[in-house]
Amino acid sequence: MKISIITVCYNSAKTIEKTFQSVQSQTYNNIEYIVIDGKSKDGTLDIMNDYKSIITKYISEPDKGLYDAMNRGIELATGDLVGILNSDDVFTDHTILEKIARFHTENDIEASVGNIIKVNEEGEFIRNYSAENWNPEKLKIGFMPPHPAIFFNRNLYEKYGQYHLDFTIAADYELITRLFLKTQDLLEIF
Repeated sequence: MKISIITVCYNSAKTIEKTFQSVQSQTYNNIEYIVIDGKSKDGTLDIMNDYKSIITKYISEPDKGLYDAMNRGIELATGDLVGILNSDDVFTDHTILEKIARFHTENDIEASVGNIIKVNEEGEFIRNYSAENWNPEKLKIGFMPPHPAIFFNRNLYEKYGQYHLDFTIAADYELITRLFLKTQDLLEIF
């Protein structure tokens, strides 16, 4: 099972190296790593060049914002699963993609949600987003799991579409709601 990880960035030199390192440290080998850069001007591209051995595909050009950049990454993705890892996020477990691939392989699902730990710049714990008690019905009251915790089968984007750019600040909520509520019986919590 191939996993496509998409990182979108713009002027992310302060944080993106840790993101790259967390992808590089994964024990799972069948990773397609896509980086979509909005034509950064702060050294992001220099850091990206240092990690070109792990980056499968990249674009560095102006875009119409975060959701347009995510759509560009989805269009380039060829993996069975697609995950979004923001340019200031990291995988804290070097075996997590291995676990996610196994989980999707062993279960008949099209989407999964996992746990997220939020820390501040000093590395201090701020919040734990637990998937244990989450279900798609919670989307109806505004409780959305964070992007890095979600993995969708790529075919869901082909069936139901990508981020709608007319939602300027809530395209992620709209997309996640649309995909989860259409695939509710094919979802598992990881």
